[in-house]
Amino acid sequence: MGEVYLARDTRLDRQVAIKSLPAHLASDPDRLARFQREAKLLASLNHSGIGAIYGLEESSGHQYLILEFIEGQTLADRLGSGAIPVDDTLAFAKQIAEALEAAHEKSIVHRDLKPGNIMITADGHVKVLDFGLARTEEGPVSSISAQAMADSPTVTSPPRMHSPTIPGVIMGTAGYMSPEQARGKAVDKRSDIFSFGCVLFEMLSGRGPFQGETITDSLGAILHREPDWTLLPPGTPIRIRDLLAGTLAKDRKNRLHDIGDARIEIDRALSGRDSTVVGQSIPRRKGNLAARIAATIASAIALIAATAFITSQATRPAAMPARVSRLLIPSQGATYTEASDPVISPDGRSVVFSALGIDRPKRCLWIRPIDSFDARPLPETDGAYRPFWSPDSRSIGWFLDGKLWAMDAAQSNARRLIAADAFGGGGATWGPDGSILYSNYGGTTPIMRIAPGGGLPQAITTIDPATTEKGHVFPLVLPDGEHFLYVGVLFDPAVEARQGRLYAGRVGSTEKVFIAHMISRVAYVEPGWLVYVEDGTVKAVPFDARALKITGEPVTLADGAQYFRGYGNTSLSVSNDGTLAYQPPRIDRQLVWFDLSGKRLGTVGPRGFLFDVRISPDGSQVAASVGDRRTGYPDIWLFGANRPTTVHLTTDAREESRPVWSRDGSRIYYSADRAAVPEIVSIRSDGFGPVEKVYNGEGETYDWYAIDASPDGKMIIVDGNTEKRGMELCILSTDTPGKAAPFRSTPANESEARFSPDGKWISYGSDESGKPEIYLSSYPERGAKVQISDGGGVNALWSPDGKKIYYVRMPGDDGKDATAATSAIMVVELESTEAFTSPPKPRMLFEVQDQLDGADITPDGKRLLMICSPHASPPIHVVMNALPAATMTAVPSKR
Repeated sequence: MGEVYLARDTRLDRQVAIKSLPAHLASDPDRLARFQREAKLLASLNHSGIGAIYGLEESSGHQYLILEFIEGQTLADRLGSGAIPVDDTLAFAKQIAEALEAAHEKSIVHRDLKPGNIMITADGHVKVLDFGLARTEEGPVSSISAQAMADSPTVTSPPRMHSPTIPGVIMGTAGYMSPEQARGKAVDKRSDIFSFGCVLFEMLSGRGPFQGETITDSLGAILHREPDWTLLPPGTPIRIRDLLAGTLAKDRKNRLHDIGDARIEIDRALSGRDSTVVGQSIPRRKGNLAARIAATIASAIALIAATAFITSQATRPAAMPARVSRLLIPSQGATYTEASDPVISPDGRSVVFSALGIDRPKRCLWIRPIDSFDARPLPETDGAYRPFWSPDSRSIGWFLDGKLWAMDAAQSNARRLIAADAFGGGGATWGPDGSILYSNYGGTTPIMRIAPGGGLPQAITTIDPATTEKGHVFPLVLPDGEHFLYVGVLFDPAVEARQGRLYAGRVGSTEKVFIAHMISRVAYVEPGWLVYVEDGTVKAVPFDARALKITGEPVTLADGAQYFRGYGNTSLSVSNDGTLAYQPPRIDRQLVWFDLSGKRLGTVGPRGFLFDVRISPDGSQVAASVGDRRTGYPDIWLFGANRPTTVHLTTDAREESRPVWSRDGSRIYYSADRAAVPEIVSIRSDGFGPVEKVYNGEGETYDWYAIDASPDGKMIIVDGNTEKRGMELCILSTDTPGKAAPFRSTPANESEARFSPDGKWISYGSDESGKPEIYLSSYPERGAKVQISDGGGVNALWSPDGKKIYYVRMPGDDGKDATAATSAIMVVELESTEAFTSPPKPRMLFEVQDQLDGADITPDGKRLLMICSPHASPPIHVVMNALPAATMTAVPSKR
């Protein structure tokens, strides 16, 4: 119904949005009256959660609304990546309710509340927009030429993110309108409350409650069907489930009467005054919320009375189940930042995690008691990964430089070497006898065992070549010390996504017992629970450790845990008393434009789990890898560089990442998890035509990822993990299939390579000095390398003329304060040929108050596009008493 332009108010030097009617509607009296009515309605509102109006102007017979320009993304765009975590959903919903409350206090009904009309700014503030269909409950806001009839001819189509206004017979948006709207009846503020419930449901579940293939289907669902309550994430508070039932009642007499009541309920849920549901519950009634609350109170009084009676008759009081409680460990403390990979001790008293610390150029391990605010670093753990605890909570083990190390947790004395030639990327577990089981990188090996006291690792499982098993990961020793659990990762090209099987093995035997179809790290908690993650949801299932079988149905403990379905990796760990520790995924990254002076120029696309940004050769499009919030699998997405367009280019249920444009922009090379190891494939950048294989590493077991294409388009440089257990660089021909030819292969890690514009040099990153630095090497002749960075650097970018190299220096790269709040953009001037062999000292262009996770430069060399995110990663979640009472272990199985 409207056209909106970005403009600059030169008088006040600010950006504004200008809304006008399209030419074919500018002379329509009803549309013009509605346009004027929107201006007057907005002028009567003054709330931070509602987009403001600056004026109504007229020029050459056309009228224009001058509106506040809001930088951010629509809620519809945010939902394009799936459901929103419960805590974020409630924070957004509270702000939406506050904005509606301000409008309703002025007797204004929005009538078209939907994700497309809600903006989320970069700092998480919500703005409700587009009051073009709004009206007052008493009639027009003032005497204008046309009445605001409830059945004005407007309807919008149901699909999320694509809801333009189109001709129809009723007012609103199919899929979000109330039943009275769908019937063309007069509406009041309770209609907005119904739409609010639809939006809240969609934020929680990722799907609207009344979706349909057509407008008719959606309207029929609104009038005659109940939402599928099982779509709500299990971690949804009971209070919010009841609120949804109250907002989505079809009879408005039974619907929540005031949006302010919804705001209060959300605020109570956010403040923790609620019990978290275990498993899924369905709202039971659709009556007035106050009546349900009264009924709940009455039931509680009756329950208390009954409990008191039973207790008085018992010889001793029955044990009451402990209340679930939660705490957050900040990912950024006074002495560290970027905490990740939390592992809780078996006694539930401490958490060890990896983090950057002040004056530490590398990540190291930190330990924090649950009942303390202080964390301390563990000495001699720089670069350590995959930490794990001994069963008695006295020692911590970890992997580093292809070796397994351990240390006393309390004394933090010198580390001791447990075993060499141990890489441990697939998890480790400590047996009660002192033995250690582990799995190597990526789940491509069997489970290995190190005898008590150390020694040479020995394989204790066998990968069956007759099946589609890729490898074994995440061993877990059971309490008897003899049996252990592990996950067999399966790869079947005929299956949509990778699968896993949970097995039980026994030390000294090659026999295995199938437990369940599962691909996740698992934990065992007495008296009989297996805890695991399924697409971001933490679950527990009753398990008999003696009989080695599942004995009941799973229950849900928490939602929103970091998870990668590729081989079941997750941040989850569990103590012996059932305390959970996990971390949500990093979904707060944003593509941001900068000029070469450091001025922010705008954003591209929505926030999300973004990485691998690449600008097309003509500068019109941006390719990026975007990870799914629940499965962790990335796809390739294309965004308009200068206009808000979005294309989901690849949609397989496996990993597709690391896009690289061909030099003519016609194709995109990327890595696809379609075989035993990732293949490098290509697809037309317009999405048409088949996916073509470029390289699949036949006969190799290494993972290769595309990085850059040569200027003549004939070669691709790739990096990957190889047998030296580090990253190295290779060159592939796009025309002649064959083995990747090594470019740089040393004991250090080499990655992030780029061809110079003339194709005579390659820049790349290496950590051979002990910290990441940028190097140059001639090409195709392999000349001597030269270091061009000074004090750390990543992500080198060539200027179009080849005379400058830009790179990012992150906090801690220079060996100084790793907790600094800024990242630096550096430049090296290469004006002469001699500069390539004796480069000048780099200088800083500007600093950015963000963490930078990738960057690219426009073809004209005037702008940088960088993936920005807050320096603080998501906090570590600790959930105490998360498991149901022991008496619930006898849940009957339906298997």
